[in-house]
Amino acid sequence: MTLPDTAPPHPLAPAAVAALLHHSPALLFLAEGEDLAWRYVTPRFATLTGATAGAVLAAGWRDFCHPLDLQALLAAWQARRPGDGLAPSLPLRLRAAATAPAADGWHRFDCLIEPALGGGWAGSLTDAQGRHDAATRQARLLLELRRRASGGLALIRSMVSRTLEASGDTAHFAAHLSGRLGALSRIQLLLARHGDALASLEEIVREELLAQAVHEAAALEVEGPEVLLPDGAAAALGLALHELAVNAAKFGALSRPRGRVAVTWTRLPALDGQPERLRLRWQESPGSEPPVDAAARHRGFGRELLEQGLPYELDAVTRLDFLVDGLRCEILFPLPQGAAPPPPGEGCA
Repeated sequence: MTLPDTAPPHPLAPAAVAALLHHSPALLFLAEGEDLAWRYVTPRFATLTGATAGAVLAAGWRDFCHPLDLQALLAAWQARRPGDGLAPSLPLRLRAAATAPAADGWHRFDCLIEPALGGGWAGSLTDAQGRHDAATRQARLLLELRRRASGGLALIRSMVSRTLEASGDTAHFAAHLSGRLGALSRIQLLLARHGDALASLEEIVREELLAQAVHEAAALEVEGPEVLLPDGAAAALGLALHELAVNAAKFGALSRPRGRVAVTWTRLPALDGQPERLRLRWQESPGSEPPVDAAARHRGFGRELLEQGLPYELDAVTRLDFLVDGLRCEILFPLPQGAAPPPPGEGCA
């Protein structure tokens, strides 16, 4: 038994052809003449632009094109060789309907025009909006990366300079700089973990305490509502918490057998024109041991960061109290844009 080389094509019913045209992801049109007068367009054009079929036929389609793209397309059409179409395709923006998801009101396509069988022109408008959106997101990510890198380098330069000024020898400088760079690294890992350039305040607090080898639950109290901080606020507050944790491990509560640290925070509602704020309290309790060592009171990078850096970076109000029962630090600052909303029904102190 021999099979024919080619099977005869099965003709499609008109309803099937109409269905194919209706569901085609590309906008298809037929045009005639050198002025590209449209005589047919698939229904999706009307769905996208909100136009009626009659409004886009003949030369009406031009009213829905972005003026600059239309000018470029018509110039390329006039410059082509007679009888040729437009290949490769050209970008063409169409006015989007109010219900269409277009940020700037225009939907992007690649326009291709070729000679049609039997005369005239066959054209396709292939959706390019997704490619454009991806390129826009990538450009924004690169700008954000440059901004964060620039801010991070400026912070590191300041940190190196201030650490060097406060260091008596190379070993002191190396140890303190290594610890501060480690804190910045931990914050960047937390920011990357969320994938949206936000870091959990609770995770920042616990990471800095764990970095000082504080593992016993009896020595810690960490409590507060969920708060997500953007990169700048996370870096500034994370460094401040690092300085408090290092100070507690060297001179304060965490240097004593029965010492403990409580870190608590509360969201304060927006009132009287003030934005929503966060109040964070660091409280050390050395128990029956002597109060905080006087050596912890010198004005180094850590104290300067708390009393001058945070007010500058976060518009914060900070207070350090060297009390008989342990060091207390309070930080009050406006919550940056992007912090997570409080859980429903949560009260504020």
